[in-house]
Amino acid sequence: MTDGRQRILSARTLGDTGFHLGAGLYHGFDGKHHGQWRGPLHVEGEHFADCSMPEAVARLNQFRDCLIEVRDGVTGAIGIGNCQTWVQGRWPEFGLPEG
Repeated sequence: MTDGRQRILSARTLGDTGFHLGAGLYHGFDGKHHGQWRGPLHVEGEHFADCSMPEAVARLNQFRDCLIEVRDGVTGAIGIGNCQTWVQGRWPEFGLPEG
């Protein structure tokens, strides 16, 4: 804190899943981009039965949000939020080749 005190916040995931931002057209999805104008009303949709499959990840990209609970160790306050995960580099043990 500005007065020199420490404040410890802890976070834990609320599940094993998350939501892929690629489905919202972030970083492009099949040539489409978040915020791109495509007319006064444009409705479409996709369904991915299992986003952990390599072919789904290849289309959606790995950028995803994960729901978390954050606890303040000083005040006891609890909040819910999202944590955006991003992995950089080569991590073949997690199925993330370089590139």
